[in-house]
Amino acid sequence: MRGLLLVTIGLLVASAGGCVIGASRRGDPPGEGGSSATGGAGGGGGEGGVGGETVPWTSGDASLVPVWHREMVCAGSSVAIRVHPLGIDGDQVVVGGHFNGSCAPFEGEPTPSDGPDPWLAAIALEDGATRWATHVVAPGTQRIQSLAVAGGLALAGDFDAPFALGGASLNPLPTSDVPPSSLFLGALDETGQASWAHAHDVNGLFAGVRVARAPNGDVVMVGDAHSPVDFGGGSLDADLFNSFVVRFAADGSHVHSGLIEPLGFDVEEVDDVVVDSLGRSWLAGRFVQQIDLGGGTLTASEEASYLAVLDDTGSFLHGLVVHAVGCRLDLRPLGEGALVAAVCSGALDFGAGPKGSEAVGGHVLRLAGDGALLWHDYLGESIGELHVDGDPSGGVVVAGTFADELLLGDERFASAGRKDAFLAELSASGEILAAQRFGGEYDDVIEDVRHLGEGRYLLGGAGLQEAESAAFDVYE
Repeated sequence: MRGLLLVTIGLLVASAGGCVIGASRRGDPPGEGGSSATGGAGGGGGEGGVGGETVPWTSGDASLVPVWHREMVCAGSSVAIRVHPLGIDGDQVVVGGHFNGSCAPFEGEPTPSDGPDPWLAAIALEDGATRWATHVVAPGTQRIQSLAVAGGLALAGDFDAPFALGGASLNPLPTSDVPPSSLFLGALDETGQASWAHAHDVNGLFAGVRVARAPNGDVVMVGDAHSPVDFGGGSLDADLFNSFVVRFAADGSHVHSGLIEPLGFDVEEVDDVVVDSLGRSWLAGRFVQQIDLGGGTLTASEEASYLAVLDDTGSFLHGLVVHAVGCRLDLRPLGEGALVAAVCSGALDFGAGPKGSEAVGGHVLRLAGDGALLWHDYLGESIGELHVDGDPSGGVVVAGTFADELLLGDERFASAGRKDAFLAELSASGEILAAQRFGGEYDDVIEDVRHLGEGRYLLGGAGLQEAESAAFDVYE
């Protein structure tokens, strides 16, 4: 079956919010056929079906239509739901994040939360049924900031009060922070039970962490460390402007850990990490003038972004300086190489000459295993978020949001509201094959996209809604 599967998260601006998971396929136009299904077991399941106002198709190649959807509804005076990178685990997707309000994450009765509190759910890709779901309501703050799936689920975040993660008890560590904030990292099995879980004192987790999982089950985590920290391999002498890279084996034992250090201005941030089919870690981040990646030094005349590849022992292999200002890179592994989605303030030069304009614009690129640029597509201005994924056959999908107008291939889209979403299918060489815009009068946010093969996709994001709305369906 050729089609699209998606997860959409609703954010409340007044008194209600919702989360919808749905599926769609190529074939019948909206409201004229196609299958439907209710959303599986549990009180979090919403209505199924297609057609009517739930499918805001507007322009482009509108042959992808939804065939099922799930709804997660939250209510309260201050509701927020976050979804993080989507994990494909065999025939299910693991989705999670944190929430405020009274929510039932796809199963059970709503539970009030002053939050943020974490939630996780595994949803069958075939029919949208809930395989398992869990959420934690505890005093203080517990936030899932990143998750990844490869031979099991890994997730990381921050917390400041005791809570249980998949049956494993975690306690914040002593710190000089007021209030205290510790980092957690854990691995869960296919049923959501913890295989192992760690707590680490990073003494001020001002920015988020990202986690990736290697084919052999190793877990790689990156983030900011503002004071000395020990992940199990000895103390790392971090100061105010360092990032860390740490790798644990599948059983939770320490493999290696190190720092990324600025050598010029005290500005350095790591934005993303993925692991390729060879087990190597690809890092993306930003720096000013010069950084040391633990054996490799990268230099720029001013602010720049970078890509770096480390082997499975943490040793630097090669790196690339990306000449652009205000550029954020989103990575996805593809075989021995990687795909890159970039939103930059100005032209982007990946070594083959600059592309783009002086305005904020979106780019998608494919890199070989040695870091060589295979192709670079400039998607245009007015792009806010951008994410990319591919499958081993070479197909690529890109999704994001835009304002005003956007030209993708032969399709020119105009925004119906403040921020609309789009999805485009690309060939193995980067040619745009089809594109579609969707959305309404409220803002949309795309947080992730996954290529499931054979023309099937998974999309995760968020939408703002009216006060009286229980949920906001966004389908591609």
